[in-house]
Amino acid sequence: MAVEHLTEQTFDSAVASGVCAVDFWAPWCGPCRMQGPIFESVALELEGSGAKFFKVNVDEAPAVAGRFGVQSIPTILVLKDGVEADVRVGLTAAPALKALPLQPGAGKNDLFDDPETQEQSLKRRMDELRARYAPFMKHCAPALASARERLPLTSFDWRIMTEDDRRDFLR
Repeated sequence: MAVEHLTEQTFDSAVASGVCAVDFWAPWCGPCRMQGPIFESVALELEGSGAKFFKVNVDEAPAVAGRFGVQSIPTILVLKDGVEADVRVGLTAAPALKALPLQPGAGKNDLFDDPETQEQSLKRRMDELRARYAPFMKHCAPALASARERLPLTSFDWRIMTEDDRRDFLR
């Protein structure tokens, strides 16, 4: 079978090298049960690509889910050599799964090493955050302004946004 189920004990060694897609799910979750066959069909279709496909039951491996900040399921996480490269939250269609950066590539020509791709990924994530949180931002803007200055550097860093991006985001 193309998809392997991981536990807290087997997770680190399985995703330590190469490109991996991990489906975080739970048996009681309706959207997860719909995502399962889609994820498995994409895994079978891309079996010769070099990418590895795994599933993690969040009820059996809560520490793994917590480490990657999985708060909603299903969540599809793409890892390159154990480091997060992309994430999709919610039910994801097969074409969107195939569009994830799952090709290992060849060294420095890899998608993950291309600054243009990284910039596009960051822009896409910021657009998703703007769309999701725009209704709440007007009410939270004063608190966020002071909190941003105290936040540690993260993958979503306010300091790399242009002033126009910040203004647009807080509208």
